[in-house]
Amino acid sequence: MTWPRAVAGAILTRMKRFAWTAAALASLAAPCAAAPAPSAADAPRPPPLRLAIAPFGKWIGTAAAYQPLQSDPNYAGLLAEQFSMLTPENAMKFSVVHPRPGADAGSFDFAQGDALVEFARAHGMKVRGHALVWHDQIPDWVTHPFPSDAQLVSTLQGHVAGVVGHYRGKLYSWDVVNEAVDSDGTMRATLWSSLGPEYVIASAFRWARAADPNVKLFYNDYGAESSPTKADAIYELLQTMKASGVPVDGVGFQMHLSADKTYGDFSVLLKRFAGLGLEVQITEFDVNTDGSPAQLQVQASLYARGLKACLAEPKCTAFVTWGFTDKYGPRVGQAPLMLDASYRPKPAYDALEQALFPR
Repeated sequence: MTWPRAVAGAILTRMKRFAWTAAALASLAAPCAAAPAPSAADAPRPPPLRLAIAPFGKWIGTAAAYQPLQSDPNYAGLLAEQFSMLTPENAMKFSVVHPRPGADAGSFDFAQGDALVEFARAHGMKVRGHALVWHDQIPDWVTHPFPSDAQLVSTLQGHVAGVVGHYRGKLYSWDVVNEAVDSDGTMRATLWSSLGPEYVIASAFRWARAADPNVKLFYNDYGAESSPTKADAIYELLQTMKASGVPVDGVGFQMHLSADKTYGDFSVLLKRFAGLGLEVQITEFDVNTDGSPAQLQVQASLYARGLKACLAEPKCTAFVTWGFTDKYGPRVGQAPLMLDASYRPKPAYDALEQALFPR
């Protein structure tokens, strides 16, 4: 039975029927925790997604934005109700968390990231840190004046050590390096890669491991599901890292998809990379559409395919979407998410329920 097609007020009424005890939330801290049984009144309805996926030994997550979490109770309520893993959308990116030069405590601003981590802790959610080394959202102070190689190394090392150290023991994983491979399979030319891409990538993982010996360290990228060339390049990169002793634990596949394109078998991709001995996750799933009923059905099919691929692969630990409501996010005009802008469930949400509770 799916959510009724109702406005946010009715959804909040439904949320109240799923009020949890602290013990039930605590049981979700481990992915293999058993889901508490619903009450008799709620028995005919599937539980929230986070409870439904728990018996599979996996998490279901979403990117979360700081501002709506502070200002929109519907957003905060549904985030807590439906998801067992949280990725800060922007709050831990370089320009937000490290706005001032230097590597001392006064150079960082952890307010937004801390708020998201505290929300996750309060609601029994794991946190994926995102992202330490990326070619975008770099503050001006890093490049003005343009640094020497030695200064650039010092800046990046100080950033990685400072941010990972601040969250030591509080996160499940970090996207240490994000999108280092370009669409044509070559290494992306960036500010950081001017130091030598192999050096930067290997060093960033080692700095992160030194700052937190227990957090999982991931490489994260897009496009592997649609480009064999890029998939091969990412595979070779990770294979080389593993052979060189770089402390990489997992790989994240973003999977920003479009309803007007076709895709191969996601399970094959996950299985191939799991063969490297890596944990795999789908980390930023969404499907752009034109909003038409036909494309919303295609969107639903792709959501189901993504989740089922993760459920089928033992080394896939999480299926994470890049937001959950079309009300917020970088692609709001393309209706890419499982709830519409009024928080009503779309066919994509129903497809996730169906994947977890086949009827």
